Amino acid sequence: MLFGHFNYGRKGLLDITHKRLFSIHTFKNLLEQTGFKIYREYFILFPFVQLALPMSLATLLEKINIFLIKIRPRLFAYQILVEAKQLSFPEI
Repeated sequence: MLFGHFNYGRKGLLDITHKRLFSIHTFKNLLEQTGFKIYREYFILFPFVQLALPMSLATLLEKINIFLIKIRPRLFAYQILVEAKQLSFPEI
């Protein structure tokens, strides 16, 4: 789980009754396997202002977060938004 591999089984912590967790890699695989083409990824900052921190501290932390996202976006982004388009329609 530390490396973003969420393997679901019949029993255990990640059994088949739980909600699904996705790393960006497994989410992109799901989209591609179901007929979508990924056009763009948006990396979203952590909302430090929402923590009611002093504005100067929140601004500093945002700048640090922006810098870290530029270096390793998939590691330091708070959320990732994927823009995709459906290329094929499933047969019924």
